[in-house]
Amino acid sequence: MTIELTDDGTLDTVLRCSECGEEMRYNYGSSDWPDPGIDDAPTFSDAYDAFIAWAIEDATADHECPLDPDSEPSEPEEGDITTEDHETFYQYGNVVIENARGRNDFDASETWYLRINGRQITITAKTPEQAVRQYMERSQFWPNCWFISDHGNAHLMDLSEGK
Repeated sequence: MTIELTDDGTLDTVLRCSECGEEMRYNYGSSDWPDPGIDDAPTFSDAYDAFIAWAIEDATADHECPLDPDSEPSEPEEGDITTEDHETFYQYGNVVIENARGRNDFDASETWYLRINGRQITITAKTPEQAVRQYMERSQFWPNCWFISDHGNAHLMDLSEGK
């Protein structure tokens, strides 16, 4: 993500995210920026350059670009998969992945049930992450997957192959 100085024909200083196009506006006369001492600057140009540098730094620190491939979301979005126990996973309010443990008399810790398009599919997976990956592969949809703690905090799950 790059924050670029742009001109929209107004007196505002306009910065734009190169990824998503969001504009951030700054005003040189505003009290928002910590004036580095304009009176000490050799020229107005030097003072304005310091203002621009500060504005770019401020915008870069504050902007969370939704299109930045390096940024991670901070909470689940519609369609994401969530779990509170790593045994039952929900999507759109419905159970889509469930561990068979406790539903049968045999050791079912590696048996999982996937619900795709109204059908139940039985799979074998050693970890919850493997079960989620199989669900995504079979449904051909790759949303984020979140663990919701008992305090209600959302934690993005790592679904990489090493899990």
